Amino acid sequence: MIKPQRILLASAQEDFEFPLAEAARKQIFALARKLRDDRCDVEILIVTPGRNEQCIQDDIPIREITRSKLFFSGRYCNSFDSVHYFGTIGVVALIIAMLTPSKHKTFTVTDGGVYSTGRRTWLRRLLARWFHRFYDLFQVYTDYQRRLLLAASPHYETKLRKIAPILDTPLVHRTMDDTRPGILYVGHLSRFKGVDIVLEVFRALSAELPQLRLTIAGNGLKYEDDLESTVRTLVDAYPGRVQLKGKVDVYEELARSSLLIYPIRAHDGTFAVPLSLYESLTCGTPFLSSRLEGVAEYFDDYFLCEVGNLDQFVGKARALLTEPSGSRRRIEENLRRIREACEHYAHCY
Repeated sequence: MIKPQRILLASAQEDFEFPLAEAARKQIFALARKLRDDRCDVEILIVTPGRNEQCIQDDIPIREITRSKLFFSGRYCNSFDSVHYFGTIGVVALIIAMLTPSKHKTFTVTDGGVYSTGRRTWLRRLLARWFHRFYDLFQVYTDYQRRLLLAASPHYETKLRKIAPILDTPLVHRTMDDTRPGILYVGHLSRFKGVDIVLEVFRALSAELPQLRLTIAGNGLKYEDDLESTVRTLVDAYPGRVQLKGKVDVYEELARSSLLIYPIRAHDGTFAVPLSLYESLTCGTPFLSSRLEGVAEYFDDYFLCEVGNLDQFVGKARALLTEPSGSRRRIEENLRRIREACEHYAHCY
């Protein structure tokens, strides 16, 4: 009897919340399920700042270990035939590679800007010059990520592969009330994510569209205090029209909304392909986002605006809210293009 291949999928909490930031979590678990269905023995390893736990999700074992425990996990990591790390170039990924010198190792760069943000950005950029030595294959989702890695070192060229995200196609039914158009924002309340632009778009259109609603769904992380105060002031100023919610069923909210707005100002620290934009299209809901490199590789320019350009966001939002029929063909065309790009891709194990 052939022994099933053992595969370890790894990541770190320094890159994502556990159970991983939303989009990266979906990719890791989607790949884990594919591997399991192919009769592979697959586990997920999460390196955390201070938690050692084990659990099972969807019949897939998940092990959380602290960074200090990682140094003593060589036997565990070496019990697998291959290792696949998801995340950002950093010390945790380097340690895992050094613990498994004889194993085949794949690194999938989930960060849209490759190096993320924060205090360790300089270290990641420095490490990137030599990081190509530690993994056998590097996978990116966009040509933009590819260019960033090659700028760090031309040695990535022989190990670099562009892939497509694993897509989920939910079955949802539109429940939107066309007489009460609604704007939706989902995510962290921060200027980095562009919440201030969402608020200004609503203010600019609220008088000419008196039925317009705004729903802001947070993600449970600590908000920027002044922004949360601004949102709550807006809730009080427009009773019944502006709502601040916590974590929600994204598909349900999209199905009830007329427009998703995600005016992110930069890629760094976010998933390479904003899956929320794809999810919006699958629900038949148009979106507006920023014309970032990488994002434009997957999404129609019809739905994109210049970074931070409030006038463009207001103008396009007005058009999409008052003439929704004009976006339906664009939605279908964009969905078809994305699915065709992702359909024939066989993910590397």
